[in-house]
Amino acid sequence: MGFHKRFITKYSVLDHIDDLDTLFKADALIMDMWSTRFTQDLDEEERKIRQKIKEDQKLLSGCPDKHPDYHKLNSLSETLIDLMTNPTWLDIHFTKTKLGLQFPFEDGGLFEVQKDKCIKAIIEHYESQS
Repeated sequence: MGFHKRFITKYSVLDHIDDLDTLFKADALIMDMWSTRFTQDLDEEERKIRQKIKEDQKLLSGCPDKHPDYHKLNSLSETLIDLMTNPTWLDIHFTKTKLGLQFPFEDGGLFEVQKDKCIKAIIEHYESQS
């Protein structure tokens, strides 16, 4: 048996976003700064809260920030995972609020457009942190 190490980059995280457990399965991980920031922001408990909010909001048209557990959300990494694997308006709303994003009026109600802009904004957020 050998010592298994893996070099993790932003691109490997984004390419394997739907199976991060497998990507991070190694004896040692060597990460670039983007991946380090991303992994430091992961929160398994928040993942459960997000699922609960999404389940509760499934048939409602109200704004997700009215949910009693919305204030517990803080992770942009968890939001990025959801935006890339199972996006909802919760993820878009949270990203816009957390990063202070403002989209042009013509983007209002365009889910795919806003989703793509939120994904890009989160990726750029981790790139810009010093």
